[in-house]
Amino acid sequence: MGISNIDSGRLWLLCQDLMLEAELDGTILATNPSWATVLGWSEAELRGSRFLGFVHPDDLQKAVYDTAPLADGMTVIQLDGRWRHKDGSYRSLSWNIVPDGNRFYAIGRDVSSATAGAVSAGRSDDTRGRERQIEAMSRFGAVIAHDFNNVLQGISGLMELTRKLIKMNRFEEAERFIENAIASTKRAATLTDRIQAFSIRPSTELKPVQLNDAIGAMESRLRNLVAPSIDIRVVASPTLWMTLCDGEQFEQVLLHLVTNANDAMPAGGTLLVETSNESVCDNHSASGPDITPGQYVCVAVTDSGVGMHRETIQKVFDPLFTTKASDGLNAGFGLSAVYRFVRQSRGGVGISSEIGRGTAVKLYLLRYGAG
Repeated sequence: MGISNIDSGRLWLLCQDLMLEAELDGTILATNPSWATVLGWSEAELRGSRFLGFVHPDDLQKAVYDTAPLADGMTVIQLDGRWRHKDGSYRSLSWNIVPDGNRFYAIGRDVSSATAGAVSAGRSDDTRGRERQIEAMSRFGAVIAHDFNNVLQGISGLMELTRKLIKMNRFEEAERFIENAIASTKRAATLTDRIQAFSIRPSTELKPVQLNDAIGAMESRLRNLVAPSIDIRVVASPTLWMTLCDGEQFEQVLLHLVTNANDAMPAGGTLLVETSNESVCDNHSASGPDITPGQYVCVAVTDSGVGMHRETIQKVFDPLFTTKASDGLNAGFGLSAVYRFVRQSRGGVGISSEIGRGTAVKLYLLRYGAG
């Protein structure tokens, strides 16, 4: 039964926090009056829109990832992000979301004033920067623990229900819960891939690698990583040069980039993984760290997703970069691990993006045996 139809109608009308009823795909069905007070939107304007459609573009990828457990019937606690006001500005909100069948119910609190107060404290930039890094690391650990706990609790609950159903000889129903448990284990594996990508260690030995072979060996894994609504294509150059790198680290980097691309396309789209030979000249330009002129093996991961602002692109390679730098929350995985990998491999990385049209990340790995 929807929130708008239950006896707690007074709470719905009087609560100063934002309340929401939506389809599981995020389509808004009903909102309480606080939306107009906090964000300026009336219920008529919101109905039929997407819940995540009001999220700041720089916060969208994380919001998509953090709300994925709803599909498995898991509650989402403290979804933090910036939601768009009708006047074009943004407010920092913190949401708790509970799924119920094909719908979910959410309550969000405006934390903008608390966020502004923390940022405006009178401390030096250096001190504040160090404290934010420490806070980011602490938050990073908390986010990982939270995500794993969500997955483990979901699996535990599903298996307990499965055991009860088997004892009752209700095997068909038990099969459905087993499938949900398997899906949850895949989510845990994805999270592990992200941690490994973020925690890339210094390479101890670089070896000649044929990246076409490496990508081909993991192609099925890449396809399992993306949503069914995403068309993933692998286009390999038939004459690709050899490169010198750590093959295992390359796999983790590619998994990380594909996961990011998947998160950037909540409504589906196209993801292209492409290899090519490229000669970089002195006047070569790329959005990202400088690339020394020379011959490179290029691996490009291109999506048709939400895209990023120029300001975000300029920061994505920073260690512990978070799109929530203004409030000090959630370190995120960023592209710093990708940058470390290519620099260890004597290469570079370029990135280009356009809001609403997608993002392309290109890895330039130095050709092996050239010259």
